[in-house]
Amino acid sequence: MKLRAKVKNKYLKQILEGKKKEEYRQIESIILVDEQGNEYEFEVKRISLVAGLDWLRKKYPDVDWKDEYRYSTIKIELGELINKDV
Repeated sequence: MKLRAKVKNKYLKQILEGKKKEEYRQIESIILVDEQGNEYEFEVKRISLVAGLDWLRKKYPDVDWKDEYRYSTIKIELGELINKDV
């Protein structure tokens, strides 16, 4: 999954110069895309970090979970469907 966010130029400059190492964002919604390319936008109620992948691998064995440390895994509690085919 990739996240995309607009950022003010002054903050992007600080990030690119290595002066700013963290970024905070409020997440309004998430767009889920099915295997046919249809998009579904859902409200996001809550986000939390997932500590271990062993449980996820057992529960969802058909998902390609990455072992690399740099990939953070999050749990997203979904709200109402906002829009289909965004």
